[in-house]
Formats: sequence, structure tokens, C-alpha cells
Amino acid sequence: RIRFIKDKGGAVFARQDGLRPVIKQLRQSKKAFYYLPDQDFGERDSLFVPFFAFPTCATVSVLPKLVQLTDAVVVPAAVYRVNNYYEMEFFPAWDNYPSANLENDVIRMNKFVESVVMKHIAQYFWLHKRFKTQPQQERGILYKDC
Repeated sequence: RIRFIKDKGGAVFARQDGLRPVIKQLRQSKKAFYYLPDQDFGERDSLFVPFFAFPTCATVSVLPKLVQLTDAVVVPAAVYRVNNYYEMEFFPAWDNYPSANLENDVIRMNKFVESVVMKHIAQYFWLHKRFKTQPQQERGILYKDC
């Protein structure tokens, strides 16, 4: 990914490095930061909230925390493949985000992801295994017999 942005001042942040480098960069530069929130990284920093029709999807709760720590503005976007190129769609900035309720903020984020997935459902990367972490269950139990 870095080969497409390094000569334009961009950077890629490794998940293993945590949020400190991201927060530092956002506070110093006030540059745009493209964040993909739809992964299941286990229970740490996750809330079990609905995603599509599944009531307990482990969803990373980093976005509202990151916005609060950096005074960033969330401008949702989605990227779609159109013929032989990619098209990026931007949506209005979110008001009152984050709110005083972390769970509602994470649900709002998931609902947005659902809405853009439904526009081009075949393009969503369904192999993410978004539901492998479940409350009070062995990790990956839903995929045991797959």
C-alpha cells in the first residue's frame, strides 16, 4: 500500500504498533486518516453489537475513542470497484460523534458499514470472519464446522 502514497506524504500504520503513532500523526499533521473498522480482532477494544442480522458481532470500538483523542471529524467514505477503476464516495461528516454513549457510537459505525455494503454487496470481503469472537464462547466456534 505504501508504494501508492509514500511520495505524497502518506503513511501506513501497522496494527501491531497500536494507536500511539496514529494519534501522534493526527495531532501533529491534521491530515486525513483512512480507517477501516470492520475487522474482528478479538475481545480487546471490542464491543458485542449488531452487524447485519447478527446481534453479537465483536466490533472494534477504536473509532469514537480516536476521534475524541484527536479532535478529528468523521467523514465517512466507501470505495467501490467500477469497471476497471475504483470510485470513492464521500458522505456528510457526522455530527455529535462521538456521543456520550460508546456503544451507540459503535452501533452507528456498524450501521454505516452495513449501508455501504448493501450498495455493492458482492464487493464486500465476506471472508473477514466478523463473528469469530463471541461472548463467553471459544474464539472461532461459529466457524468450527465450516
